[in-house]
Amino acid sequence: ILFGPDTGYLWMFCPIIVGMPCVLLNKTDRFVLFRSSKMGYVISKNMVVLMTGGLVLVIAYFVFGLIGMVVMHNNIWNIYFVKKLLSVFCQGVFCALPSVVLSEIVRNRYLILCIPYVINYFTIMFLAGIIPGRIGRCIDPSAYGNLFLGAKEQVMPCVITLVSAVGVCLLWNVIRLGSRCDCGQK
Repeated sequence: ILFGPDTGYLWMFCPIIVGMPCVLLNKTDRFVLFRSSKMGYVISKNMVVLMTGGLVLVIAYFVFGLIGMVVMHNNIWNIYFVKKLLSVFCQGVFCALPSVVLSEIVRNRYLILCIPYVINYFTIMFLAGIIPGRIGRCIDPSAYGNLFLGAKEQVMPCVITLVSAVGVCLLWNVIRLGSRCDCGQK
């Protein structure tokens, strides 16, 4: 269960879980911008939300591993469990990207949480099946859950895709906030 492909519904609802920090950090923009630069604010806010999204899944999976260890009376602390936690972190960061972008555009909390869910469902069900090979695997959010457990030649393209997506997200939000003159009020 811990090291095999994840067939449950957790990965389908992953964007809703990791999108929560975007909803919570959406109210204090104006007060923080008076005390820091716009560029520093945007980068720190986005990185905190992405790291929190990854850590939420890591903590949940870690607790799941502890419960599994107690129930099965088996020691699971090995390199595969660490690789699984790193993979889950990457999936959390990848699934938090749409929420980060939407939190700068939309004020509705429901849309910030549900549009990434629809995007995630669409990419898992349709795009990953239509686009074959490495590219299809790199855009499939559920593939990041077993990223470091699979073939080594697949890790680098997915990591490059993840870093590129984070860079585009940061660039989008820097341009978006830089063009606003309202000190963060939406």
